[in-house]
Amino acid sequence: MNPNLSIGDVVIPVRWAEYQENLFARETAPEVYDPPSWFQPILPNFGMMYPDTVGITNVNGPPDQETETLWFPVDPKMLAVAQQVAGNVELEQCTQQGICLR
Repeated sequence: MNPNLSIGDVVIPVRWAEYQENLFARETAPEVYDPPSWFQPILPNFGMMYPDTVGITNVNGPPDQETETLWFPVDPKMLAVAQQVAGNVELEQCTQQGICLR
């Protein structure tokens, strides 16, 4: 999260994560969430949600052998194209349906 960004700002990431892969911890006291002792958090939690890695298997790799990862790099060629055109894109303040950004 970046407080300097607003609705409608265009962000071009150099990497991304599977944001729905989480461990959900029980609330042990008001607003206190304790993950199991075996879990080693890799990023700060969001309330009861603790981001976790995802297991990936290579299509051409050995079966049933997963690699745990959190971050996935973007395609460098697509990133270069996005960075080239980002300065040329001008977003309209309102949609054709009359929904406007503030």
